[in-house]
Amino acid sequence: MRLVLPKDPIVKIVNKGRGVHSREIAGIKKLQEELPPEWMAFTNLELALPHGGREIDVILICEDRIIAIDIKDWNGKIESSGGAWSLNGRPRDGGSPVSKILTNARELWILLDKYLKQQTVRARSAPNSTDVPKVEGCVVLTATSDRSGISPTEINKVFSIDHFIKMIKNSKSRVAELGGVSPIFHSPGITTPTWKEKWNRFFNVGTGPFRVSTRQYGGYRAESDAHSFQHAKEIFYEFDVVDPSASGATGLLRRWDFTKAEARFQNEEARLEIAGRERKVIAWLNDRNPDCETAILQPKVDDPEKGVEYWEVFDRRRRLQRLSDLSAEQISAMPRDVRIELLRQAVTRMKVLHDINAAHLDLGPHSVWIESPSITRISHLLAASFPEISSLGKNRYQFLSSVTLPEDVFDTAGTNQRKDVFLLGCIAHTLFFGAPPNASQVGDPPEWNTLADPKGEFSELHDWLAQALDWAPDCRFADAGEMLTALNTTLDTRPSAKDILEGLERFRTIPSQRKLFSEYPVVTDLRDDARIGMWTSEVNGRAVLVKLWKRE
Repeated sequence: MRLVLPKDPIVKIVNKGRGVHSREIAGIKKLQEELPPEWMAFTNLELALPHGGREIDVILICEDRIIAIDIKDWNGKIESSGGAWSLNGRPRDGGSPVSKILTNARELWILLDKYLKQQTVRARSAPNSTDVPKVEGCVVLTATSDRSGISPTEINKVFSIDHFIKMIKNSKSRVAELGGVSPIFHSPGITTPTWKEKWNRFFNVGTGPFRVSTRQYGGYRAESDAHSFQHAKEIFYEFDVVDPSASGATGLLRRWDFTKAEARFQNEEARLEIAGRERKVIAWLNDRNPDCETAILQPKVDDPEKGVEYWEVFDRRRRLQRLSDLSAEQISAMPRDVRIELLRQAVTRMKVLHDINAAHLDLGPHSVWIESPSITRISHLLAASFPEISSLGKNRYQFLSSVTLPEDVFDTAGTNQRKDVFLLGCIAHTLFFGAPPNASQVGDPPEWNTLADPKGEFSELHDWLAQALDWAPDCRFADAGEMLTALNTTLDTRPSAKDILEGLERFRTIPSQRKLFSEYPVVTDLRDDARIGMWTSEVNGRAVLVKLWKRE
């Protein structure tokens, strides 16, 4: 959402970031419309410090000082205790906002002092530290005026936005509540054209000590503005994120836009059916089978306010790739046995759910993650069905991203586990042939066709695929457990590694290395290392090349 800047006379707001956060818009707009027009402010800046960036929502340049502002659009009871804040009794991450903004203000003053001294030296005049304006730090509340829960040591730096604007506009009130400044800044102050030119140079994200602020999600930052996945109805987008404070730990960010969902989800009570539901589902699974902690992308942090722009972050190893991100060429380049093993692991993951009478219901290339040669993970359980968690019922359809099921097209009865079996069949098809199965007609569910495997590379699995993708639910495998057993049984009919080696032994004509050297004496030595020996030899008047692979 963009901040629309009205015409003068207003305070000039310079947005240095990628857009104002929706929860900051109301507060920034109020500052913009009610503060003196000769003042100016900068938003979405981050101090570029050696030990990490420090984000500041608003840096306000008023007539005699600079104020670093942390905007909090929090509804409810705010309390501070033990160096942290809580909202409605729930602790908020990140420590005290007052402590952070005061630290940011000190860092800002240090950078400003250095900058102004450099400017003075360039002007060939003696530097004077008194020429550095005072930098304040404060927290401004835009959704509540209740400060009764703030500790006495912090309350003098916390203001409701209406009181803040009234106080800051009046010089006497400003001095009474924030303290005085050096007389040099009384008149004409630091909003003159000369000072404004300095501010525009200092708060420059290209050459100054600042960088564009990137929005944080519980400590995680998006690695790019480009999303890695988009829901078909734009109800949510997903991004790759990283936690700079945890040695670059990576994650998957899902940002919701409930305004794109049905109207009922604009209501907070209905929205809570979805926001945070996947966390509950995964907690339920983890409690019943510890293997789920490695089989499923685990939740890390989410938006505690659960508004219409709810967000959540899941843990994700950097090497894990979403199946939908792989091209057909990349999949076909994988060895056949690797693709089969990745499928086996995906079915095994689903068996864990089916064994406790749970079902995924949104299994697809978007929710299956792989790491060659044998690691598979599952995500997107927000529409899942579980015995002790209320089902979304028909509401789940608008949140799904998987293929159309035969049960949905033909209105046939089938268990949730058999629905997952069909979806697993589509995953198998994608892993084997680089694409999901096709539908013969528009609107039909996908179906198995042997033409997908013209070379017969997976011919022994054709019947298995046909059963998994059968349109009649009762003709499919009952669940992932039965599906896995059938897969293993089918693959066991192929020669094992032992059988292959025994077959190769039949071609052995030289029983020992000594015999080899005797029959093929060295003429020219070409290579001899721990892996292979190579030389030329002569047998019956013909030159031959001999290769000897070492046991190592």
